[in-house]
Amino acid sequence: MGVSSGEIFDSERIIGDPANQIDVVIYTKNFPKIRIVSEEINAFMCESVHAIIEVKSVLDEDELDKAYTVANRICSLNNEYFTQKNWRTWCYVVAFESKATLPKWGKR
Repeated sequence: MGVSSGEIFDSERIIGDPANQIDVVIYTKNFPKIRIVSEEINAFMCESVHAIIEVKSVLDEDELDKAYTVANRICSLNNEYFTQKNWRTWCYVVAFESKATLPKWGKR
């Protein structure tokens, strides 16, 4: 396993679509990663990603919505390797301060 940050993509990625830039990516090192800017910023095939973590200084309603949107896009990527319906990338948000109210289950 490895830890880095960067963008996650699938085989259907279209240049110009919103990027899935993630603060912390936990991935399998057996899969290739593509260095984008430096050793800290990479591109990862969605098949190699096990978990993502979004880090926020202050989590408000807008930031929570953005984190949810990114997590939804990541979980919707076309994973060619793991085709089981129960395979999902774990998505977390870590905040140092929160001004957001978490919604009730089923609202998102």
